[in-house]
Amino acid sequence: MKTKPILLTMIAVVILFTGCVSTFASDSTNTATNGEMTAMNVSKAVTDSDSTYIPENDSVRYRSAVKQTDEDDRPTREQAEYSVVSFETWGDSEAASLAAEGVREKLSDQFPDALERVEVLVSHDGDHRSITVAYVVNKDADGDIINTPDFGFDTLVSKTPSEITATVSLDGNQYTATYDVTVERMELTTS
Repeated sequence: MKTKPILLTMIAVVILFTGCVSTFASDSTNTATNGEMTAMNVSKAVTDSDSTYIPENDSVRYRSAVKQTDEDDRPTREQAEYSVVSFETWGDSEAASLAAEGVREKLSDQFPDALERVEVLVSHDGDHRSITVAYVVNKDADGDIINTPDFGFDTLVSKTPSEITATVSLDGNQYTATYDVTVERMELTTS
């Protein structure tokens, strides 16, 4: 599956920013299990001034970066950089982010204050996006479990929606997409 390298890279970047040197390994007995709860829907109207719909070519101009240095790497005032993409491309990216946030909020309601070891990520496999809920098990260099979430993998699967439909709107235009939601057990080995 192509999403696993992307997912592992995303999680590894998060871990590296927290100061841990770690590696991930997937537990082959619990990989990519669909969530078992009923499907859910989320929607959001994008009203920020950094995104503008362009009707002439059905595209969106959006803030893609914030530049804080000049060409000689000297600090400057923040300068926004903008890009233009098709409305469909913009919509899919925004809807996938909204879907991941919706799943994260649903799980926070199900497991208050217990999601430190669960990550909700947007996975990308070619042209298709999905939502992955990573159940993270921490192990030491000898393979002994240091800690796990405060609930079992099967409990997480039972409380995770099977899919989520997200609708984003911008300047009266809507984009709707449905994303599969899977739960995957991942082992984090700290060296």
